[in-house]
Amino acid sequence: MTIYIIVFLTAFFMCRLATPHVKTLAEKIGAIDYPDRRKIHAIPTARMGGLAIYLGFITAIGVGLLINAPFAKSVSPGFPGFIIGSLIIVITGILDDTTGLKPLTKFMGQFLAATVFLMMADDTGARVITNPFGTSSITLPDYLSFIISMLWIVGIVNAINFIDGLDGLANGISFLAAVTLFVVNVRLDQHFEAFAYLCLMGSCLGFAGYNEYPAKIFMGDTGSHFLGFSLACLGLLSTTKATTLSVLLIPLVSLGLPIFDVLIAVIRRSLAGKNIFYPDRRHIHHRLLEKGFTQQEAVRILYLFCTCLCIVACIFMNVRDEYATLLAILTGAIIFSFSSHLKLLWMPPGSESDIGDNTGRDVSEKSENPTDSSENPEK
Repeated sequence: MTIYIIVFLTAFFMCRLATPHVKTLAEKIGAIDYPDRRKIHAIPTARMGGLAIYLGFITAIGVGLLINAPFAKSVSPGFPGFIIGSLIIVITGILDDTTGLKPLTKFMGQFLAATVFLMMADDTGARVITNPFGTSSITLPDYLSFIISMLWIVGIVNAINFIDGLDGLANGISFLAAVTLFVVNVRLDQHFEAFAYLCLMGSCLGFAGYNEYPAKIFMGDTGSHFLGFSLACLGLLSTTKATTLSVLLIPLVSLGLPIFDVLIAVIRRSLAGKNIFYPDRRHIHHRLLEKGFTQQEAVRILYLFCTCLCIVACIFMNVRDEYATLLAILTGAIIFSFSSHLKLLWMPPGSESDIGDNTGRDVSEKSENPTDSSENPEK
């Protein structure tokens, strides 16, 4: 228990101490998010705060390994690949926060990071599909396992990126998911994975004080990419050891809110004939603002929604596979009803929601940052 406290506090304080310095660095190198009519924030704000989250995480990992904690002896074979991949994804995020990468270039960075992780993590990935209403299972061929795992990683990276539209939202959702997966891995005696989630929790909590409304700094693509990559890869590392469908569903359900938001965004933009990276103001958080909620209220509502999903995810540990499947279907139906109420698939042509072009670039005349083509800075 003492070791867990040490690594958590290391991540927390390292991130908290690093954030002001990262903010200063971001302002010096021009990593600034300028307001325009598509974005919600009113003043130019430094981004790239995810670098502080990354530094807190890596420092805590190093401390845990150096003091030879018990879980250091059970390092997952795929963890070195995760460390290298996370460095690639952070560099991609920094480049996007400072220069504004095109969507395709950013996707290539995500693909490279995921490929490095999956190639170095030889036995990691979605390899077994369990029959939800029986005891049989199917072992996937390597190429299919690689494709599914790649889609999972890139999908979660973009899901966290898309949901990062209000102060503290993506950071808080990532924290809640990390808490859930930490608890699950402790219950499953997967101590190293639990240790890694604990480091992520500490970093998210350390950054929260600077990122809550009104945010002093945004995490930027550096943060959303790193958090998404970490949650996706650590989820694969932990579920690789699992044999039941209920355990395999836990990462999916705990990250249900951002996954749902990105799926709806892709469908909505495809139906409208837009590039899927085309920025709009029809995300869940934008719809709540249009309903009259303040930023803080919208964030709290989504925190509560995410907490409910995380509780459902924890329930999966204690139910049989067939019941887990039915519970997952019921959860999906509730989420779909929520989306229908908010009209998330509806994009009125010619409205203020349609700001951008088919290339995914922001074409607002008020934009002061014409190089920015990313989804993330919608605040």
